[in-house]
Amino acid sequence: MRPRPAAMAQDVLVARARFRKGVGQLRHPLEGTMPPPGFTHPRGFAIILRVANSLGFGILVMAAVALMPRVRMMAICDGVRESKIEPGVFHLKGVRQGITAEAFPFTPSRLWLFLLLSSPRPGVFPGYVRVLNDKTEKIIFYAHLEPPPTFEEDEPYWATRVPIRCSFPEEGRYTVEVWFFQKQGTDVLKGEHPFFVEKW
Repeated sequence: MRPRPAAMAQDVLVARARFRKGVGQLRHPLEGTMPPPGFTHPRGFAIILRVANSLGFGILVMAAVALMPRVRMMAICDGVRESKIEPGVFHLKGVRQGITAEAFPFTPSRLWLFLLLSSPRPGVFPGYVRVLNDKTEKIIFYAHLEPPPTFEEDEPYWATRVPIRCSFPEEGRYTVEVWFFQKQGTDVLKGEHPFFVEKW
């Protein structure tokens, strides 16, 4: 069924309001997008997205992405320990791409995310990690990067670890995401890592 003009016009009004308020849920144009709540037709959203990119919104998003730290490494493992002898050296135990469970919901006793970030710009970049259920698109875990990644002129790298303390409701594919806050505009997605949960 083709979208009705009245419904697509409503979508245009919703998009215009979201752009003006700066709370639109547009992501990087190369990473794909999902219609924000309030849109009635995905096709209408796609048309609006193309118009927005032609007006320069895509350029603004890509500029914001370029200013945020880069994720050089993402590893999900059973444990992370920093060396007591060499500063900046980390020992990873049980690096994995997935995990098996006897029953659901399943809560792993230990699960960590190790991150290696880099930034050509000095400063403090607050961010967060979240785990997304790919099937339902629901967020099952959220945690801030503590302490926030901090880069100096002579220290362009930052290593950190995040304990993933969540319950997986069902088997399937999940995605671990790394986001950074912005003072203005939407948060920026800089890293994704698939994680598979299977039943024995």
